[in-house]
Amino acid sequence: MNVTAEILKHDQVYSASDNTNPDRYASGKVLNYASGASITKPDVEEISVVPYNLHYEDSVGLFGVENYFLRINLNVVGDIVLAEYMEPGYNAAKIDLFDTSVSPSYNLAAKDDDAPENDTDWNSAATPSLFLPNIGTESYLSVELVNHETGNIYTDAHLDVRLYTSEHEEHPYDVMFIKPKDHFFVGVHARNTKRLPYNIEVKIGEEYTPLESITNRSYIMKSADRPSY
Repeated sequence: MNVTAEILKHDQVYSASDNTNPDRYASGKVLNYASGASITKPDVEEISVVPYNLHYEDSVGLFGVENYFLRINLNVVGDIVLAEYMEPGYNAAKIDLFDTSVSPSYNLAAKDDDAPENDTDWNSAATPSLFLPNIGTESYLSVELVNHETGNIYTDAHLDVRLYTSEHEEHPYDVMFIKPKDHFFVGVHARNTKRLPYNIEVKIGEEYTPLESITNRSYIMKSADRPSY
């Protein structure tokens, strides 16, 4: 049977439509279809590897949703680390197994992965591991929010991108330091009554540093257990 009349009657009564075009969520009064439209119901990303970059391109503003929120959960236990973070007292060395050239400034070294640990003639050297180095109990990973913008000054001036703490509070900088098992939010906001494109990048774990090496401690994310530094 034809149910067109009944569907139209439903839309007239409830003032909504079944249009699922994201650019028309607001005008169609179907904001419940939107993904990540509020900080209490954000999109979610799970991160267990560092360093890691997230790149997002989309648009916000009327007649769709005017805000987009992303929650990023970190669970970096240290078993997959893609960078060599410096430990206090050590300098990193680059090993090239295929370079056999002789330099007057260097001596060739033999590498034996099967050699015993306590050889009386040699000292063991640690090769890069897949674990976060032990730099103390108060250690932090960096987060950087980069707004690549669109190149249109009339559009970029009305688009706002922000970092938010795990307590839903606005962080005052585009750089933040968090613990390896923290979570935080990213917000994209349209400050004008038109559709605005955005192009942002979230860089996680470019730095791994102890508390005493953070010169500006206001960069550290405030939370219930870290209300202020």
